[in-house]
Amino acid sequence: MPDRRLPGERLAGEIATAVLRNIDPDQILAGVDVDAVAQRIDVDAIVARIDLDALVERLDIEAIAQRVPIERMIGTSELQRAIDQLDLEPALRRAGLADIVADSVGRSTLDTVRRRVVVIDALGQRLIGRVLRQDVDSWPAGPSALVGEETGPLGDLDGTLAGEAGWDVSGHYVGPVGRILAAAGDVVAAVGAWSLLTSVSVQLLSQVFGADQFGGPTAAVVWGIGLALWLAGWFLLPLEVVGRTPAMSLLGMRVADRDGQVPGFGALFGRTLAQAPSTLLFGVGYLVPLFDRHRRAAHDLVAGTTVVWDWGEREATIASPLGRWVAQDGRQGGGSDARTNAELETA
Repeated sequence: MPDRRLPGERLAGEIATAVLRNIDPDQILAGVDVDAVAQRIDVDAIVARIDLDALVERLDIEAIAQRVPIERMIGTSELQRAIDQLDLEPALRRAGLADIVADSVGRSTLDTVRRRVVVIDALGQRLIGRVLRQDVDSWPAGPSALVGEETGPLGDLDGTLAGEAGWDVSGHYVGPVGRILAAAGDVVAAVGAWSLLTSVSVQLLSQVFGADQFGGPTAAVVWGIGLALWLAGWFLLPLEVVGRTPAMSLLGMRVADRDGQVPGFGALFGRTLAQAPSTLLFGVGYLVPLFDRHRRAAHDLVAGTTVVWDWGEREATIASPLGRWVAQDGRQGGGSDARTNAELETA
């Protein structure tokens, strides 16, 4: 096809083509000061001139959403099918997550109660010992077969109360405060359970045989005899089976013989019989531990038994303001187990 451009136009085109062939773009770009160009751009002015409302109005959100197959993506995707087929219950059951949570909460609460009872019991021993002018810190901490030659209401617990170390509470004698709490808990629980049982039984029997058959003085005598037998069984049977009453189990105590071993049935039976007058005579039997080096109540003296803490292999860490005060009070009391602050820091 012939070139219809004028001679001048053809000459200008050839000159421009020759010039472009000889231009090196890299050299041109190397000579451009990008920082200077960027500084001369007024970004704020450009942004100010943009009408965002107008841009948003021009967007058709519904049309965009309709073009995205969200329902099909969710309903037919491999991820959705995997989620639908996933059964979490067996995995959680195998992991024991529910048991772990329940066990941690339950144990934490129970240990908190037990720690407070231990400290209050030791505090009671030392305060009463000071009133009665007794050197309770020289008394045995527990049966020698269980705690060795430790002395005092707390034994080696003094060092724990002053710091963060754990302490094996098992094997140490339970003082009068702890024993009274356990006995009171058992009596209240036993009487409450017996009252509930008899109330339900009387209601059922009254509906069957008539309301007049289960009232009057005779019913009161029967109720009293039944309560006495119920209390005997409440205290004796658990001692024979597990070595502790329900309240003792809650507080972490057990009945032992003088050597710290499991007593026989004869000793437990005699202890249960002697516990009735020991408790009913204004609780006078529970005042004997205030004067006995082995913290035995009257019924323990009769049966040759005692009561010790028993938390199994779990340790107590009970550092607290009250606990430190108890430990400090014991050191200032001048007992044979008193220790200096320096000794406690190295314990």
